[in-house]
Amino acid sequence: ASYLIKEYGISLGLQMMTGLPGDTKQTSIETAQKIASLNPDCVRIYPTLVMENTALYKMYKSNEYIPWTVDEAVDVVSKIIPIFENNGIDIIRIGLQTTDNVNQNTVIGPYHPAFAELCYSRIERNKIENIIIVNNIKDTVYEIYAPKQQKKKITGHKKENILYFKNKYNVDIILKEKL
Repeated sequence: ASYLIKEYGISLGLQMMTGLPGDTKQTSIETAQKIASLNPDCVRIYPTLVMENTALYKMYKSNEYIPWTVDEAVDVVSKIIPIFENNGIDIIRIGLQTTDNVNQNTVIGPYHPAFAELCYSRIERNKIENIIIVNNIKDTVYEIYAPKQQKKKITGHKKENILYFKNKYNVDIILKEKL
C-alpha cells in the first residue's frame, strides 16, 4: 500500500508505536529501519500508553504486559530518530499531544509532556558520552561550543545531562556559544 501511495504521487506519512506487547529495543529499531525503507515523507513516533477500558489495560492488569518506563522509551526513541533523520524523513510528532483524554485515561506508560525534548537531549548526551569515553575524560571541566539553538538539547530537560555527566564522570560541562 505504501508503494502504491508513493507511486501515485500522494504524500505518505507513517506512524510508529514503540513498546507494544512483545516489543524490544531491537525490534523497535528494526521496525524503524523497515519504515525508513518505505521512504515515507514523514513519520510520527508514539510510545505505547495504557489507557483505561482497553485490551491493553486488561493485559496490564493481568501482568501479561509491562509498559516501558519513560527512560526506556526515551532510550529507544533516541536511537530511532537518527534512522529517520539520516534518511531525510521528516518527523512531525514524537509522543502524544497532551489532551484531556490522554490526561484522564492514561493509567501507566511512558507519557511525558516534553517527550520529544527528552529524546533529542538523550541523543546529544549519547554523543557527548561517547567523546568522554573515547578520550577518557573524567574529573575535569569540559567545554562544549555549540550554536545557541542547541543549548537546551545539550543541557537536557531540567539540566539532566549536566547532572548526568557530573554524577557519572565528575565532569562539569560548560557550554559556550559558537559564533
